[in-house]
Order: sequence, then C-alpha cells, then structure tokens
Amino acid sequence: MLYDKIPKRKGSHLEQKMAALFRRAGFNADTNVKIKSYEIDVFAYIGSYNIIVECKQYENSHLTIRNILHQWASKNNKYVKADRAVVAISGQKPSSEDYKVAGDLGIILLEDKHLNFLNSLSGEQLKEELNNLIRFDERLYREKQKKKFVKSALVIVFILLFSLLFTSIFKKIVLFVVAFLIIAAAVYLAINQRKLRFLKRILR
Repeated sequence: MLYDKIPKRKGSHLEQKMAALFRRAGFNADTNVKIKSYEIDVFAYIGSYNIIVECKQYENSHLTIRNILHQWASKNNKYVKADRAVVAISGQKPSSEDYKVAGDLGIILLEDKHLNFLNSLSGEQLKEELNNLIRFDERLYREKQKKKFVKSALVIVFILLFSLLFTSIFKKIVLFVVAFLIIAAAVYLAINQRKLRFLKRILR
C-alpha cells in the first residue's frame, strides 16, 4: 500500500508507543502517514498485509468511543481498505458496549491494560500476544504468499514456454534457462514448506 509521511509532526506518546510495539513484534511501522488523503496515526505492515491504527489519548476529557469506532470503520472500508483496523484508547476505559460495537464493525479495540501487558513482553511472546490481539495469523499469511508465488511462477513459465515456439534458437535457450530457474525456485519453496510441516509434527 502506497503512503506518504506527514512532515514536521512528532506524534503523540501513544502513537510512538504503538509503533514501537509493532516494530518489536517484527512488523514495519511508521507514524503519521497519509493514505489517499487520510491521516493515519500508525501504519504497520508485513509484506502486503497492512494494519492501520488510530490512537486516542484522553486524560482530562471524555471520549465517545463508539463514534470513533464508526468513523474509523467507515474510513477504512470506503477509502483506506487496510487488512486490519485498530483503535487504541489511553486514559479512558471502553465499556462492554464499545467492545461489542468494535466487534460488529470488525475493528480491534485496545485499551491501557492491553498496552501495558504488551509492553511487559518481549521477543516471540510479544509477537504471539500481539498477533492474537489483532487476529493476525502470520503462519497462514506466509503460506498464502508462498502459494501465490508458486501460481505466479507457473503462469510466467507457461508464457515463456509458449513464447519459445516463436523465437530464435538463442532466445529459446535463454527462455528455457529462465523457466527452469523459476520452476526450481517454486519447487524449492514447496519442498521446504512440506519439510517444515513434517518437522513440526515430529516436534509435537
């Protein structure tokens, strides 16, 4: 997803905190970005999987959380279209109704207790807990990416082999080598994926 950095804005403490959590969990994360003319507090991603985070830090005022949830859902569904939308609230405790609204809208609602808990973790434990909170299955995502690569590789190979019928001998040799390398890469990924599954079964 293409985005632009918003210049000359440091962002709130909560924004920096959320971006740091995602980075520690293995994501790429930027604060204060613009996507399709909409300002995003935190943009986190792994590969093509995108997460947008709206940060609301209220210590001396009251916030109607449900209004924020509806606004954020509308912004993401109509315009930004990220894979996951998160609203992080600090300084105010969401109600059970707020969580229900968030669930109905498909938004992940995080509050101080979640953020404090995540900040107390590190390494794989942090990664696992954060992925659980935002409902991101990294293993499934990476398997889907590998399958997409293999399918794309096969399409390219088919096109290259078809073009062999209409090219000179030298070009045929080059195209054949390229096709062979693509097939080898796809097979290598498929075999490694099966080996990893086999090893996981043994270790269980």
